[in-house]
Amino acid sequence: FRRVLFRSHPNEDGTFTVTIELPNDAWLYGFLLSFGTAVKVIEPQHVRDYLLSMADRIKNFYKDDIR
Repeated sequence: FRRVLFRSHPNEDGTFTVTIELPNDAWLYGFLLSFGTAVKVIEPQHVRDYLLSMADRIKNFYKDDIR
């Protein structure tokens, strides 16, 4: 097992800023997407961009479903 460096600190608005190093792979994106709107990636930008792209693809996938 690999050690994971994890730091967090509370913000004045009741949220937390968490710093963690994770592998940049499909697991990471699934993990982050599992939090829905309860997590916001600050950086790196390429992770933010990929999450936005995935969210758009998910939205488009369901957009034209017949109910």
